[in-house]
Amino acid sequence: MALNIFIVDDHPVIKEGLPVMLEHYPDLQVIGSAVDAHDALKKLKYLSPDVIILDISLPQLSGLDAISLFRKELPRTQIMVFSMHEKEAYVHRALSAGALGYIVKGSPISELIEGLRAVHAGEYFLSSRMKKEVFQTYLRDRQDEPSEPSGYDLLTEREQQVFRLLVAGSSTQQISNSLHLSPKTVEKHRTSVSKKLETRNLVEMVKYAVQLGIIDTDTWEI
Repeated sequence: MALNIFIVDDHPVIKEGLPVMLEHYPDLQVIGSAVDAHDALKKLKYLSPDVIILDISLPQLSGLDAISLFRKELPRTQIMVFSMHEKEAYVHRALSAGALGYIVKGSPISELIEGLRAVHAGEYFLSSRMKKEVFQTYLRDRQDEPSEPSGYDLLTEREQQVFRLLVAGSSTQQISNSLHLSPKTVEKHRTSVSKKLETRNLVEMVKYAVQLGIIDTDTWEI
């Protein structure tokens, strides 16, 4: 029985080219694709893929924020992140959100195939271009019980989404559109985030996000 795959990527080369490449593997079958998370959720209501190949840099809602949504709607579907980003922070966030695999774009197709089969079997899989220490650190952090939760850990899942979109430069209206919330609700979450993180303004939120590794230092002029 074929392993059913759904692709979420807005780059035509991946969205159109990857299915052609996967056709050479009889046990793999691409059953659909989408250009963003919201488009994917609409289509996934009628599909039950075994694995979702997910890019991080997506319009509206990032792939990292989409992972938890996909896991909630499709708990039996595994997620393989397929991204150009190689930073440790991205890997940790992806795995923490529920992804089982992380492949760097540009890796050999054989590695992607191996990864798809691994995550389908419920196993973790990390691109060979990533350092082993990254994965080991993640697993160690999972086992260690933090003595005191950080301000970020105190945020609800929705507040974390709002926070990440805010520090990425999204306006209240853009966040409202992405998360399907009213602007008033977005502002309410923003106030709660500021209180829990003890930040007075967006600049302090951005500095906090840089310390966590959520955004790059060159994303904003701080």
